[in-house]
Amino acid sequence: MQTALTARPEKALEINGFAEAVKLAEIMAGAKLVPYHLQKSPSDCLLVIEQAIRWGMSPFAVAQATSIVNGHLMFEGKLVAAAIQGSGVIHGSLNYTYKGEGNNREITVIGTLKGEEEARTITAKFSDVRTDNKHWDKNPDQMLSYMGARIWARRHAPAVMLGVYAPDEFDDKEVKTPKMKTDVLATNDDGSRLLVERPVTDEAPAPVNGEVIIPTKGMAITAEQLKEINFLLKELGYTKEKKAAWGAEVKALYNVSKPTELSQDDAEAVIANLNHEIDLQAAENNPFKEPVTVAGGAK
Repeated sequence: MQTALTARPEKALEINGFAEAVKLAEIMAGAKLVPYHLQKSPSDCLLVIEQAIRWGMSPFAVAQATSIVNGHLMFEGKLVAAAIQGSGVIHGSLNYTYKGEGNNREITVIGTLKGEEEARTITAKFSDVRTDNKHWDKNPDQMLSYMGARIWARRHAPAVMLGVYAPDEFDDKEVKTPKMKTDVLATNDDGSRLLVERPVTDEAPAPVNGEVIIPTKGMAITAEQLKEINFLLKELGYTKEKKAAWGAEVKALYNVSKPTELSQDDAEAVIANLNHEIDLQAAENNPFKEPVTVAGGAK
């Protein structure tokens, strides 16, 4: 059964060209029922509209499932899962199997790309991918399914997940509600004042693990990205010595003193390279197929 998020009716809202997208962004920004962070912000609304077009979804439905975390636009886990399912890159549906309990709980996500016959799988362990976000304690299996779908898509269908994150991928301490200040916008003839609330944007960077990190380009690496990198290193079977050599290579390549100082953009590049290495490793170990080269992943 199709939902409001995944349905693609023939007479759905159509946007033809940039000018129409800008006009819709202005309309969306003026709506009172869109989330607060999008009200009176046509530019941010345009970001949502562009993403909705890529996913083939209703811009207003996508807007209702967004939030702002550390200055980045976030999409709810259920929306991302629906986007992957409705992207058209997979045959049928993603399938999920669970085993284990507690921190040893594991999920295996299985999906087949269109044009292929062999299913592709990933396995994620609860203790390796969970964050301190409270939703992981409330509904661990659901969160594992969301995270598993994202890991599967980032590895096997990265175009669907380009630049997309969900709030549950971040620790609660990283999810901040901006402090607000009240400014006087105007003073009327009768002495009354028109007030407006604005977020405080000149705060110093928050410490990470007791250390203030000021990224030179882009936002600092997130806890979710660190967890994903550690997960991939573990899946590759890196020894302690190989991890040390890998760390030295990353530090030299990105001019940082340690991997935890990577920017989010550089962290995404590292994750893409590790996923590429996993694909090559899988191809080498597959006796039934010729090794393949995965595009865009040269190390």
